[in-house]
Amino acid sequence: MIIRKAKPKDVLEVARLSYNSAIFHKKLTPYYDIDKNAQKILEESLAKNIKSSNGRIFVAEESDNIIGYLLAFKINREEMFKIKKAGLIADIFISEDFRKIGTGEGLVKECFNWFKENGISFVEISVEVSNSGGLKFWNKMGFKDVCVLKYKKI
Repeated sequence: MIIRKAKPKDVLEVARLSYNSAIFHKKLTPYYDIDKNAQKILEESLAKNIKSSNGRIFVAEESDNIIGYLLAFKINREEMFKIKKAGLIADIFISEDFRKIGTGEGLVKECFNWFKENGISFVEISVEVSNSGGLKFWNKMGFKDVCVLKYKKI
């Protein structure tokens, strides 16, 4: 397995995986219902993010097939906090056949290296509370609980 920075030619395959991630999250809660133009929106957003100096997309590749990806950003925190810069892992998705064999860990470690190269030592994530596999993975990776995001339809 190879972990590498995504290239513009990878956009369609990463968008397909990202759409699968969206479908997975939609099944967990209606809060993540998907726009009818989601595939196109994802392709445009990912194409822009691949070129951004503040974002990075990493892909896991096996036999020339992309089997997973991770989307990360450098973010600025509120001025009142001592920690001014942080990393944000916005999304990660691994094809089902390649889970629990180190693919996610490899993507996260490569992302951590990128953050460290950019002077970032704190990383944020969000995990759906009903995603038991995701919660277990992020706990294994050493992440700590900070807050709970809540929503209400009005």
